[in-house]
Amino acid sequence: MKWRDNIEKDLKPYIERLIKESYNYRKSYNSARDKGKAQLWVVIAILSRQIYNLNLKLDYLEKALQDIAGPKLREVAEKRRKTEEKEIEKFIKEISKGKISKGKKIIKKKKIKKKAKKKSIGIKIAKSL
Repeated sequence: MKWRDNIEKDLKPYIERLIKESYNYRKSYNSARDKGKAQLWVVIAILSRQIYNLNLKLDYLEKALQDIAGPKLREVAEKRRKTEEKEIEKFIKEISKGKISKGKKIIKKKKIKKKAKKKSIGIKIAKSL
């Protein structure tokens, strides 16, 4: 009984294909001291090559999709950003007017007494939004 007969049916075709493909490099691994290990390294190299080729194809397809959909994606992102900015501005205005309620209580603007202006050192803080 071969060890390959005990392998799950799902994996069996893949292992058989790799073993058959590794036979193409029989001359290389037959010259090694430990032929089994050498054959395993050949199979690892075959798998590595397949992964590398798949990554190249995937990168190419991703770049092609970005080239095709790039302007449209930027347009959608810009629209989303603008709507978010409008919502934030609206929210800030509502807070400043005291229209936003927290539970049942209404948040009111606190009155701040004006204090005498002191001379500033020259540092100015920019207001954002």
